Amino acid sequence: MLLLQLICFHYLFDFAIQGDFVAKFKARYIDGNHNPIWFHVLTAHSAAHTLPVLFLTGSVGLGLFMFVSHFLIDYAKCAKELSFNQDQFLHLVVILIISYLA
Repeated sequence: MLLLQLICFHYLFDFAIQGDFVAKFKARYIDGNHNPIWFHVLTAHSAAHTLPVLFLTGSVGLGLFMFVSHFLIDYAKCAKELSFNQDQFLHLVVILIISYLA
């Protein structure tokens, strides 16, 4: 049940709720120009993904794992070091690990 819930929350936060502003401004560079608010936007986005883990597992450690992994994966995707599909695959691997550890 936890796995299904976390997958649903992931898609909710990564697609339905994320919005164009977050999708664009979580990147360090936009059209070759430095984005001065990227860190705050990416941090807020990663924190949103962390909330379901904290509430559903009650584990600060697993929440921290979600936050750090989501931040790093999205950072790499925004830097064009990962494709969209690789990004989504890695997020699902993290969710599988969290579900297993919980």
